[in-house]
Amino acid sequence: MMQTLQDKNWKYGKSYDASRPVIKEAMASNEAIQYLFDIHRDSLPRDKTIKEIDNTTYATILFVVGAEHKDYEKNLSLATKLHYAIDDKYPGVSKGVITKEGANSNGVYNQDLSNNAMLMEIGGYENTLEEMYRSADIIAETFSEHYWEAEKVNK
Repeated sequence: MMQTLQDKNWKYGKSYDASRPVIKEAMASNEAIQYLFDIHRDSLPRDKTIKEIDNTTYATILFVVGAEHKDYEKNLSLATKLHYAIDDKYPGVSKGVITKEGANSNGVYNQDLSNNAMLMEIGGYENTLEEMYRSADIIAETFSEHYWEAEKVNK
């Protein structure tokens, strides 16, 4: 995306505009895509992005939902379910779910492209890769449980 921004002489704030055609093309070329994950690091320091459980450190997880599109509540529902599922097994690793809208916010984050889209901030710039990987594993485990439970309901 950085190359696309440079090629178009766009500032970093236009990242979602730059990534939107890529996401749309991926979705159009593969109808099996049901979920969209946008993964970031938080800009907060380590003391705000770390959780220790049983002498193991994890990067905290924050779900961000853009509230400036008509179906944002569906994305909010999914993020909230995943937050509570993570918090049940790994208390404090998920910092919760926030919605963003208004000035100084994208407010959409391309989440209008799917009712199953979410932005996750995993740790911050001072977390180790190991801490972020451990938290990514938690997300994968939790999401997998959610996905297979939803598949049972759909059948």
